[in-house]
Amino acid sequence: LTFSPSSIKWTEHELRPFSTSSPLSSSILLLSREMTLTVRDSSLLLARFLQSLLPGLITGLIYFQIGLTAFPSTIFGALYQTILTVAFQTAASLPSYFQARGLWYKQRENGFFGCLPSLLASTLVSMPLVALDSTVFGGIVYYCMGFNAGAGGREGGHFGVFWANLVGIGWTMMAFFRLTTYMCPTLTTTVAAAGVLTFCLLYT
Repeated sequence: LTFSPSSIKWTEHELRPFSTSSPLSSSILLLSREMTLTVRDSSLLLARFLQSLLPGLITGLIYFQIGLTAFPSTIFGALYQTILTVAFQTAASLPSYFQARGLWYKQRENGFFGCLPSLLASTLVSMPLVALDSTVFGGIVYYCMGFNAGAGGREGGHFGVFWANLVGIGWTMMAFFRLTTYMCPTLTTTVAAAGVLTFCLLYT
């Protein structure tokens, strides 16, 4: 038996272009929409600010002024607690990721936007939020733990490296949780899978 693509009878819906907009214009439009929705959601911004402020105060007070001259296991424990908090901060966004998935599927089936512009817009719009979380949480933890005392006159660069690591971890975990949301069929399965996989990542 031979197969010929020309023998397939495509419907009008299947023959239409996936998206009539160019990837660049779609990305700009989606980025503008995501930024507008994020700025208007004042409850989300307040929740994320408190989510960074309160854990930062708790973690900073637990390891208050240990400095860089403390016992190595104490420093490693403080850094691990910091990484653990940043990693699980993004888990609070799992329900919103899952709710947005249905809308994205509907728009994709109707040819509104392509996959790449949607992914690019959702990733870029989350960068300021991750940076803000890392600035609030990282600043409190850094100075409460007394890490600035061992900077040796390079406090700005020292904190910059600390902050950049927190941003990288937060952004990576955000992408990881978003990927888990797209791969799991239900929210319950998503939360369970994200918790187990995060535990395996952090303890291996």
